[in-house]
Amino acid sequence: MALSPRLIRQFAIGVGALLVGAVIGQVYRSTRTKPAGTDPAGSSSATIFDPNASDGGSPQQYPVKRDGHLQGGALRPMDEEIFAAIASGQLEQAHLDDVFPSKPYRVRMVGSMAPRKWISVVFIDLQRDGKFEERWDLTTDDVVRVVFRKPRGDNFAADDADPKFSLRRGTWQAF
Repeated sequence: MALSPRLIRQFAIGVGALLVGAVIGQVYRSTRTKPAGTDPAGSSSATIFDPNASDGGSPQQYPVKRDGHLQGGALRPMDEEIFAAIASGQLEQAHLDDVFPSKPYRVRMVGSMAPRKWISVVFIDLQRDGKFEERWDLTTDDVVRVVFRKPRGDNFAADDADPKFSLRRGTWQAF
């Protein structure tokens, strides 16, 4: 059975696309990976709970104390309440869909409550209209905040036009 030039070309394009994707992924991961407990300037930040640690770890904590020398968007009182709720370790699975039911905004958290409590994603509906305006992705050493230009119902994927921010020493830094 002879391979047609068209089939060979399609195979080469597919393999090339896979290789390009792998390289881009590796570059992205290498630019996003930092030693735990440090920020880009190299100064110490809050200890972060590792959900895979064998010692049980400690609650999730992030560097929310503002550094007066760093310019950027200050944390809102709502942001501080969200980080305090996460750090408390007192969240229950039954309450993750609406963490602050008496507030004018809705905060939905997604994570694992067993064997260790770990929140990985936070969705924020600022007007309680059923459409989320923000998504936070929490890792062991970073929080990425995506502000949706168009509020989303069940579509939580960000598009390239949505502004993204990273938590750095108590401020939201655009990237």
